[in-house]
Amino acid sequence: MFKSKFDLESTNSIMKVVGELIYICSEKSILKVDKNTGELLQSQIVFPKNRRSREFFVDGQYLYCREFCTFYKIDTESFSIVHQWELGTDLSSDICGIDFDEKNVYAGIRNGPIAVIDKVSKEVAYHHLTDSSIWHMVVEEYIYAGNVNGELLKIDKTNFELLNCEHVHKKNLRSLLVTDNTIYTASQDLSFNVIDKESLRIITQNKRSHKMMFYLLGLWNGYLITVSPPCREMKLWNISDQSLHTTIPKASWSMQIDGDIIYLMDSKGVSYIELKDLIN
Repeated sequence: MFKSKFDLESTNSIMKVVGELIYICSEKSILKVDKNTGELLQSQIVFPKNRRSREFFVDGQYLYCREFCTFYKIDTESFSIVHQWELGTDLSSDICGIDFDEKNVYAGIRNGPIAVIDKVSKEVAYHHLTDSSIWHMVVEEYIYAGNVNGELLKIDKTNFELLNCEHVHKKNLRSLLVTDNTIYTASQDLSFNVIDKESLRIITQNKRSHKMMFYLLGLWNGYLITVSPPCREMKLWNISDQSLHTTIPKASWSMQIDGDIIYLMDSKGVSYIELKDLIN
C-alpha cells in the first residue's frame, strides 16, 4: 500500500517534510532528500552520539533539535551546529515537547518548567507554570500544552500567565491538534477528546481509541487520523461524530501529513501513500 521514497536502514531515524525537502535525523547524521525524486541531496555527521531522545523542526534556514538535555541550532545549508544550549543536566531535567514562533523557541522541561529561547539574543528564560512534564505544546496566539497529569494548559506567551488549566485526561496528554475553534487531545488513557478552544471544556470523548499508546497525526478532508505504533495501526475517524471509518495496518512514530500525502519513516526508510487511497 505504501510506496518507497527513500531507502535507509536505521533503527533510530525521524523525519520532517518541509516544502520540497525531507530532512532526516538518523543516528549521528542529518540527511536532506528531494521529496519528489527521492534523491539524497546531502548527508553529514552532526551529532556526537547516536541518541534516541530526539525531536526537531525546521524554521527557515535553521533546524532546531532536542537531544536529551541539549538543544541544537543547526544551519540547514551546511549542517553545521550554529549554537547549542544545555537546558538540563539529567533525567530530572531533560527536554520534552518543543515548538516555536517568529520570535522564540519553546521547550518543555521534565517536571514542568518551560524554557524560552530568544532566537536573536540566544538568551534563555525559564517559566514555572506546572509541576508536571509537558510533552506536547502548540504555539499560536497562546501556548496550548498537555502534561503528564492529563491537564490541558492555555498560557499567555507575552507574560507567561497561566490563563486556564483543565483536567481533561486520566493519564499523560501526549498529543495535541489545534484548529480555529477546537482542540483535539490524545492520552495514554487511550482516549481522544474534542475540546472547545475557548473554555477548554470537553465536547466529546472517544474512549479505547486504540489498545495501546497512540498519537494524533492530523486532520484531512473530514477525518481525524490517529496512529498507534505499538498496535502497528492507524485509524481514520469521522470528525462529524467521531465514528471509526477504517483501520490501516501501518504505523510509525515518525509520520507526517503533507498536503494529500502521508509520509512515514521507519527502519527501512521513507515511504508514502496518497490519503485518498486510505478511504476507498
